[in-house]
Amino acid sequence: MKILLLGGTEFVGRAIAEEFKKAGHDLTLFTRRLKGDRKNPADLDKVAKSTKWDLVIDNLGYTKSDMEILVKAFAGRTGRLFFTSTVSVYRYSNRRFYQPLNEEDVQYGFTPKDEDPSNVHWQYARGKLEAEAYLTSQKEIPWTIFRPSPVYGPFDNKNRVFWYLTRLIQGGPILLGNGGVQSFRLCFSEDLARAYRSAAEKDSTKNQIYYLAQFEIVTLRQLLELSAEALKAPVEFLSLPEELLGELSGPLGNLQNFIPNIAKAQHELEYRPTPFEEFCTLTAKWFRDQWKGNEKELLTTRDEELTLAHKWKNKVPPQFNG
Repeated sequence: MKILLLGGTEFVGRAIAEEFKKAGHDLTLFTRRLKGDRKNPADLDKVAKSTKWDLVIDNLGYTKSDMEILVKAFAGRTGRLFFTSTVSVYRYSNRRFYQPLNEEDVQYGFTPKDEDPSNVHWQYARGKLEAEAYLTSQKEIPWTIFRPSPVYGPFDNKNRVFWYLTRLIQGGPILLGNGGVQSFRLCFSEDLARAYRSAAEKDSTKNQIYYLAQFEIVTLRQLLELSAEALKAPVEFLSLPEELLGELSGPLGNLQNFIPNIAKAQHELEYRPTPFEEFCTLTAKWFRDQWKGNEKELLTTRDEELTLAHKWKNKVPPQFNG
């Protein structure tokens, strides 16, 4: 297949690119640095006209307008369009007892009572939702939508889990809001890439939506305990009320607890996620041995955390932490 990948040099895009190249497909990358600007209609139109594409994979679309210009550029010029959405669109489900969620439980016309248009996380979810709604309503290009949980693995450029790994390696207490009991699924980057390739090679996946994640449901504390074991790092947890921590709880401290169902991907994509223990351990060791990021940027609040930890230790009996 002749494939155009919008965003293929970092993390998720990198994993997808490597998977398709490994399978022998003809892959072209479109990024700001290589071929143009995803938000510039002229750049999209130019690459669309350059050849006939079998598949366009969009990792860089975030809003309805992003999707509109993409469809306009590639209508009649590609056989198929893949869109990387997000698990965050499950904010738009009105199921009262909603776990686990299925793909059809996202409702494009639903506005939750707690939606906050000024909040960056709601803005992100709303943008992806409206992009999905437009893509599924248009008839110009067959499409497939993927809704991964937070993606994790080597080369992760979001640093959500790496924020904690830096602290594990440095030593000292890790502050956990309410004990780190929030539950979630991550999505291993290599599993996601294999799912994209599988979907591309099946006509039956056209005009379908798939949720992608690990099989296991884990807590933040379990994620950190396993990571500490992989790093051979001693770990000390301090449990504090979430409302006391704010940003000091880290990138996963306030993670929305969505547990959708991966059965559709398992059945239709032969999706077999890597065991959590395997990819969590692999990624922790990669971070320790190969990560080249800016450690200081991940530790900007560390002094404040340690000050709070010292105060908290003097107030709370030791049996409530550990």
